[in-house]
Amino acid sequence: MNKRHLAFGAISFVIFTALFLMADIGRAEIRPRIRIDTIPSAQPGTTVTVPIYIQNYPLQMGGFDFIVAYDKAAMTITDATLGQLPTACGWELFAHQVKDSAGCQPDCSGRMRIVAIAETANGPYHPSCYGPADSAAAELAVIYVQIADTAAVGVFKPIRFFWNECTDNALSSVSGDFLFIDSRIYDDAGSLLWDEADTVNFPEASRPLFVGTPDSCVETTKAQFVCGDVNGDGKITIGDAVFIISYLFRSGSAPYPIEMGDVNGDGAFNITDAVYLVAYIFRGGPAPICDGILRIIEFQHGGIGIQ
Repeated sequence: MNKRHLAFGAISFVIFTALFLMADIGRAEIRPRIRIDTIPSAQPGTTVTVPIYIQNYPLQMGGFDFIVAYDKAAMTITDATLGQLPTACGWELFAHQVKDSAGCQPDCSGRMRIVAIAETANGPYHPSCYGPADSAAAELAVIYVQIADTAAVGVFKPIRFFWNECTDNALSSVSGDFLFIDSRIYDDAGSLLWDEADTVNFPEASRPLFVGTPDSCVETTKAQFVCGDVNGDGKITIGDAVFIISYLFRSGSAPYPIEMGDVNGDGAFNITDAVYLVAYIFRGGPAPICDGILRIIEFQHGGIGIQ
């Protein structure tokens, strides 16, 4: 049997398996969302807690690094603590730091960096978990916000994610070989502010200051691994296409990280990735598309209503 027959047979298997099973292939479109909570009412002179959540997706993480910005004329972030999820999992390293806000826009005259790591290098002790067990909202961190005595009443003051460097607002995979960054950014009400994949309505040339990770950061950072090795055996074969089919339609094991299944780089994990691999293996099609930075995280700003 020649390569043409093998290719035809492999592609036929992929397509007909999908049509026969008629399963949902769009589940990878659900993105993990990191959300700053919105507090609808707080009085001047009081201190309120504002959680930062992960929701929608059981993303497994080795750590996170957030930058939050706020208006110092209306409030001050006095402290930050590890949230319920990493605390229960036994994450060991947590730190927060007030950052210089020179050059920041008027509504972010204050900034704080919040970092946590699920440290695994101290002998036999390791965290018991690295992320939420399901898609429910899970608390990653809590910030403590003191409302100024002179804060104007009847106004809403945002607390938002702030991007100034390539690694701002990034999460690491457990093994540290992938960096998860923004795919979409929403305001406190859930309205879309920026979509990295939509280059028509959100072209890079129109990116507002301090919103999202610039494309140049993604283009210059790569990771070393076998791109297209979906099943993790160290090579690219028809077994990787079969692995995709098994996961999508037969409740098989998921790739790790799951984004390794997006071999055609379109931001989704579905039947087209299996066909793409078959074309690469048997027909000299384009190579799998991977880098060490994955745009998979949705960010949602929060804030406080001063009443």
